[in-house]
Order: sequence, then structure tokens, then C-alpha cells
Amino acid sequence: DPDYGINYFNFAYAESEIDKNEEAKKHYTIFIENNPESEDLSAAYNNRGLIYNTQENYKNAIEDYNKAIDIYKTQDEDDIKEAKIRTYNNRAEAYYAWAESIRKEDYETAKKYYKNAVKDWNEVLKLDSDYDIDYFEKAYAENEIGRLKVALKDYTKYLKDTESEVGYNNRGWVYEQLGEFDKAENDYKSALKIEPDYELSINNL
Repeated sequence: DPDYGINYFNFAYAESEIDKNEEAKKHYTIFIENNPESEDLSAAYNNRGLIYNTQENYKNAIEDYNKAIDIYKTQDEDDIKEAKIRTYNNRAEAYYAWAESIRKEDYETAKKYYKNAVKDWNEVLKLDSDYDIDYFEKAYAENEIGRLKVALKDYTKYLKDTESEVGYNNRGWVYEQLGEFDKAENDYKSALKIEPDYELSINNL
């Protein structure tokens, strides 16, 4: 059947849309193993990576995103730009989530993953400066690797679109680390206007 592989790709996609992730993962794997020359191979790796990410299997997710990105390198940039942006963003999200999951046990490794996430988000923005990345996560990761001024800029971008006590508190903490104590205090107060019982901002004041 000439559509053998394509049907498995479509089947897997449909299954993932209704949260049948184990079945979808299995069928993406069949598609990948049987269609090494398919133009949909990078999409299959990306989509299987998303499933691994949902299952908090960040190592396998990142391995799949790496394979998708390797394929993009062999393709015409104009044809795969949007797909490439999505995969870099997905890999950034996986690195960030992995860092968050291990930071209490292994902070040094977590910092490496935050750095990798930032690198991928920067790649996304290089390809499309208007892409809707998660500026809260990027700001948090930038702060964790000591890039305070970039973190400040990213929190400000995030807060333009989102009224968030956590966002104001975190930006306040960045200001405090930079020695801008009046601005830090204003942000902590802004956080408490949104959530008067927000403990971190109460303590920071």
C-alpha cells in the first residue's frame, strides 16, 4: 500500500488530538521506522517529542526534537521555517520543564538546561522576532543563569500582556538584585494589589 506510512502519520496525529498518547506514540514510531525519506519525517519526530514532553519524559522529547532539527538542516529554509520555529520553541519548553523538575536535587545541571532553553528561545526570536514565546519562562531562566538585565526586559514584555502577581514579584526580585530598590518595592506592591495575601511579596517587602 503506497499510503502505508502516511496513514500511520495521520492516525497518530488524530490519536494525539484526543489524548490517546500511547497509541499515537506507537504509530509515530511505526511511521518513522518505515518512512526514512518522507517529507513528514521531521514532523513525526517533533510530534512524538511533544507526546514525550507531555509525559514528562524530557530526555526522549529533546532527542526527538534534535532529530527533527537535524532534518531541517538538509531542507530549504523557506519551506520549513515555521516548523523549525515550533521545534526550537518545543525544545526550549522541554529544557525549561526538565530544569524545573530537577532544580532542587541537581541545581548545576538545571542551570545548564535553563541555559539551553534560553539558547533555543533566542533561536526562535532570531527566526521570528514576533513569535509568541513564553516570556515568563524565558525571564525566569535568564535570571537563573545570571542574565539579570535580559530577565528584566523579558518580565516587562510578559507584564505588558498579563496582570500577574508572580510576574511583578519576580521582576521586583530582579530589580532588587540589580540594586534598584525603589523599583523593586513598587513591583512587590503591584503584586500585592493583585493578590493581597501573596506571601513572597509580603516577605520581600
